[in-house]
Amino acid sequence: MKLMVPTLMCRLMLSQGCEVEARLFRPGEIVDLPYGNALVLVAIGKGTIVDADNKHVEAIEHLSIYGGDSWFRHGQQTVSRVAEYLAQAEQPGEKTH
Repeated sequence: MKLMVPTLMCRLMLSQGCEVEARLFRPGEIVDLPYGNALVLVAIGKGTIVDADNKHVEAIEHLSIYGGDSWFRHGQQTVSRVAEYLAQAEQPGEKTH
């Protein structure tokens, strides 16, 4: 079972060189990232969200519809991990209490 919500993506202009998802980027490059991960890089001073005002409004809308998971990739979404755990716990032949 795979439960997940749509991931809100945004563009981030890097102000410092850094490694993002196992790839090295230079200052000034623009990368596509999930909104939540981009916020972390903004908070530590590594970048700026392109068209930030509009993206923040869109993020609030996503939050009210899909919850906080929508700000992260499917592998990071809590609902997805919980669903996988429950699916494994309910496999035939195994008792759960």
